[in-house]
Amino acid sequence: MHFGRIFFVLCVLTSLSFAGAGADYMRGVGKRAIDTLVNANKSASSTEKEFQGIFLDSFDEEALLKFFIGQEAYNGMNAEQKKKYKNIVVKRLSKSYANKFKEYKGLTFDVKDNETSSVDPSFGAITKVESTLTAPEKPTVEVTWYLVNNGGYQIVDVYVHAADAKFSMALTNRPQYQSAWNNAQGNADAFLKAIAPK
Repeated sequence: MHFGRIFFVLCVLTSLSFAGAGADYMRGVGKRAIDTLVNANKSASSTEKEFQGIFLDSFDEEALLKFFIGQEAYNGMNAEQKKKYKNIVVKRLSKSYANKFKEYKGLTFDVKDNETSSVDPSFGAITKVESTLTAPEKPTVEVTWYLVNNGGYQIVDVYVHAADAKFSMALTNRPQYQSAWNNAQGNADAFLKAIAPK
């Protein structure tokens, strides 16, 4: 009975120690993104490079690369092919998203503390962190961040709940890579050539 009480107290203390850790992580990522992508007066190419840095530091890119084409296909690539695949995906994502931040001057990023944990069929154990994005003369956008913790938090997906659209970053980008892989019939070099920026 004595050991049972000690175990219970340790569990409570552990949960209190880590409560809000995912939310705090996202506050740090959000501040960096706003400082470097929104408020800074930089060229489009500089903004894309900044986005690439944030992406590589904050996202679990390997989990996303596997998600886009499947774990078996990814594991079948050699080290050089995996490196090329990662570089291409990061550049494509930066082209798609980086300069959209410029539209949100005066952006406010508020992270809620009520994070939740669950198991995702694609990414395993995840922590969901809720946030809101507000900017002058623009509708408020609700964003849910999906985090994994493998010795440190990393983002594996972003769900956007806007007034006129709802989408997942991972699910939105997955079909183009799956289609290119299927068309390449399992040939990694042909796949990389197909998805490389033109």
